[in-house]
Amino acid sequence: MTTSAARAALLLMAATGLAAVPCAPSLAAGTATATAPGTTQGPSAVDAQFWATTERIGTPDAYRAYLAAFPNGFFARLAAAALAKAEPASAQPSPSPAVSPAAPVTSAKPDVPPAGPFPTQRLAKIAADPSSGAVTFRIGDVFQGPGPVTVGWAGAKKQLIVPPGQWVVLATLDHSVAQNSALPSVPAQPIPVASVALGRLDSLGANALLLATFNRHAAGSMNTRWPEAQACEGTTPRSGFQWTEQHGIARQCVLGRPTTAKPVGADPAPLWDELRQNLLRLDLPLAQDTPAWRTDMHLTGARAEYMCISRMDLGPGAAGSPARQAAMKAYADAAWRGFRRELEDNDLAPGAQRGATTLNLPE
Repeated sequence: MTTSAARAALLLMAATGLAAVPCAPSLAAGTATATAPGTTQGPSAVDAQFWATTERIGTPDAYRAYLAAFPNGFFARLAAAALAKAEPASAQPSPSPAVSPAAPVTSAKPDVPPAGPFPTQRLAKIAADPSSGAVTFRIGDVFQGPGPVTVGWAGAKKQLIVPPGQWVVLATLDHSVAQNSALPSVPAQPIPVASVALGRLDSLGANALLLATFNRHAAGSMNTRWPEAQACEGTTPRSGFQWTEQHGIARQCVLGRPTTAKPVGADPAPLWDELRQNLLRLDLPLAQDTPAWRTDMHLTGARAEYMCISRMDLGPGAAGSPARQAAMKAYADAAWRGFRRELEDNDLAPGAQRGATTLNLPE
């Protein structure tokens, strides 16, 4: 099985609760149920998605993965036939040598290859103009961080900090959010914002996501309030960290906690839809219940300037360790400087090697 195929099978098995992921829910929809004679029951959505990935990979290991996840699935007979065709009955494995009673016996481990660099030639599958006028880069562009990229229209420009590593632009979106007023007599006003999503990819899939939402135009006054930033300041996570810093009237709130790879709070659903679709086009499906550690950074200025940056580290190993908290503190400090456009670094150029930088950020 190829490395991306292994990741696809494992992530889809995690989505169905059949992989060895802690606290993954069991899947009732993935098991065939009895139907009345003469009737036909179609596949569940998860069964159909797993089978589509299996057919696209087309290797014996892929068919075995499908049969392991759906032994009575809608496509089980097709999978068994394809596996029998790929592996003739005459090809029998050689007998295992006898094991001495004194020799220790170890349990077999899944043959999952190590992660390698993501093959960037695949990005041609998703290359497209952005659906946002507040950015100058395209879907499928690659940035080598750390370094800033400028976002927003004139009068509301900000520097979004791309963390260390290779990050791919996966989605963009223009939309509006409600902004509250500190004055009861002033109703909430919709504010035009933009959102972008980047992914740090390797040969096995996405291992981190970076989502950012910011106001596109200069608007608002000292009386404006951003509900998500206020919610951050009022949250004390049971398992995670939170801190707030005040810079005059401007404020910064950081909240880290465990979650899964799905929208949280005011995350725009269309942005997530485009993100997932593009990962599927790259043969890197992302299951919604993939474990993740999410850190949100809400940055607010004196005149309704706003930016929310969310980093999600994906996989069972993602956790809010002291090292992770220290890394997010360093990134939040850099993000604040970028929010105020105080970084002297040149913008990163898509596809180019990172140049000189004043940023010293841990992975």
